[in-house]
Amino acid sequence: MSITLVLIALIVGLFAWSWYKRRTYFKTLGLSGPPPLPIVGNMLSYGKGMHVAHEEWTKQYGKTFGVFEGARKAIITSDLDIMQEVLIKQYNKFCNRQEYPLRPKLFKNDLLSLKNERWKLMRSMVASTFSKTKMQKMAGLIVNRSEMLMKNVNKLCSEGKSIEISKMLGSFAIESGALCAYATEIDSQNLDDTTFIDMAELFFQGFKEQQTTWAITLMMPWMEPVLRWLGFSLHPMKSVNFFKSIVVDIIHERRADPNQKDYVDFLQLLMNAHKYQDEDTPEDEKVYVDYKRALTEDEVTAMAVVFFLGNYETTTTALCFTSYLLATNPEVQERLIDEIDNVIGERTSLTYGDVSKLPYLDMVLHESMRIYPPAIEFDRICQEDCVIKGIQIPKGTMMEFPVWVVHHDPEIWPDPYTFDPQRWSAENRDKIHPLAWIPFGGGPRKCIGYRFANLEIALVMVRLLQKYRFETSEETDIPPKVGKHGLILPENGMTLRLAPRNK
Repeated sequence: MSITLVLIALIVGLFAWSWYKRRTYFKTLGLSGPPPLPIVGNMLSYGKGMHVAHEEWTKQYGKTFGVFEGARKAIITSDLDIMQEVLIKQYNKFCNRQEYPLRPKLFKNDLLSLKNERWKLMRSMVASTFSKTKMQKMAGLIVNRSEMLMKNVNKLCSEGKSIEISKMLGSFAIESGALCAYATEIDSQNLDDTTFIDMAELFFQGFKEQQTTWAITLMMPWMEPVLRWLGFSLHPMKSVNFFKSIVVDIIHERRADPNQKDYVDFLQLLMNAHKYQDEDTPEDEKVYVDYKRALTEDEVTAMAVVFFLGNYETTTTALCFTSYLLATNPEVQERLIDEIDNVIGERTSLTYGDVSKLPYLDMVLHESMRIYPPAIEFDRICQEDCVIKGIQIPKGTMMEFPVWVVHHDPEIWPDPYTFDPQRWSAENRDKIHPLAWIPFGGGPRKCIGYRFANLEIALVMVRLLQKYRFETSEETDIPPKVGKHGLILPENGMTLRLAPRNK
C-alpha cells in the first residue's frame, strides 16, 4: 500500500471520527437537536429567519436543544426554569456575552462586550444615569424633541396620504437620544437632510449585508483576522466613523468648556470617570466605584455611540410596531385614546409622572413588545463546567435564549399571535413569570437603558394619539414582514395613514 493511500485513509478516518463526535456531541450532554452538516453546522436553517428556525426546532426537539453555529456549540433554551438558573440564580457562572465576529474594534469597550469585573464596574457607574431624578429631567427633553416630530407629521399628513413612518420616528429617536445623552441638539428631523437617519440605517444593515462573511467567521474562526484585514465589518465603518466623530467632537468641546461640570447627562458621567475624581467633583456627580483604572477615551466613546444607536433601533422598532398594532386593532386604540383624553387631555407639556398615570398605555406597550420584541435572541457564555436541571453544560458553551419563541409560546401565552393588552392587567400581571417577557434581556445584564426606552416610547405615543389615529392603507404590509438577521425590524418600513382626530 502506497504512502499516499495511507495518508488518504488517515485523513478520511480522522474526518469520519471528527464527524461522528460532532453529530453525537449533544447526545453525550443529554440533549437532542437538529443534525449538523459538515463545516456549516446548522446555520443554513437561519436563511429562512433565525426566529423561524428557533420555532421549528423547538416544536421538533423541545424547549432545550443543541445546535452548531458553524464551529460554535450553542444550547438554545426557552425553558423558563433553566433560564432562571442561568440568568439569575447561577448568574456568576454565566456572566459574559459572546464576542461578535467582525464587530468594529471600537465596540470591544462597550457594555455588551466588557467582561467580569470590568463590566460590573462600568455597569454600576452607568446605572446612575437612569435614576428617577435624571429620568424626570429627560422626560422634558423627550417632549421637547417630540414637538418637531408633530410638526413633521402635520406636514406629511396634510394631504391625507399614507406615510412611511419608520424614518420619521427614527429621526426623532436620534434627536431625542442626542439631547438626553449628550445635551446636544442635532437636526436629524430635518425632512430635507436625511444624513443622520441614513447613517443609522446603514449601521444596522450590516446584520443583513455581512451575513455571509459573519457565517464564515463562525465556521472558520481563524478567518476573522483575514476578513478584518480585507476590510469586512459587521457594521459599515462609514457609519461607525460618522457617529464616532460626532461623539469625539462633543467630548473635545466639553473639555474646553469651563462650565463642563454643569452637565449632568450620560456622556458627562462617562467623562467624569475618564479621569480620576478629585476633591472638586460635586458630591452628586461622583461615581462610587473602585476603579482599577480610569475610563479610556475609547471606552467613553464606545458606550456613548452604542447608547445612541441602541436607543435609535429599539425606540424606532417599538413605535413602528405599536402603531401598526393599534391600526389593526381599533378597539384597543379607542380605549387608549380615551385614557389619554381623560388623564392628559390636550396638555402637551408631558412629564415623567404622567406616564405612571396611564396603565392601559403600559399594557399596550408590553403587549406590543411581546409580539414584536426588538431582538430575536440574546446569550450568555458558560464560565465553568456545570449541570443545570440534569443538563451538562461544558465551559465555553453558549447559552442562547430565543426571545421570539418565549414570547410566542402557547403554553405561556394562549393564542400568542393575538394582540391582547389584557394579558397585562393588574389581575393578570402577577401570574406572569418574570422571564416570560424579555425584550430587553434578563438578569443582571439586562439592557441598562430599558427604562429610558420605555419612557421615550410612551411619551411619543401619547403625543401622537392626542392628535391622530393610526389606520392601515393599501400600502400597509399585513402582517409586517420582519427581518431575518438578529433584529426584529419591519423589512419594508411601516406605511400607515395618520388620520386627524375630530375632537
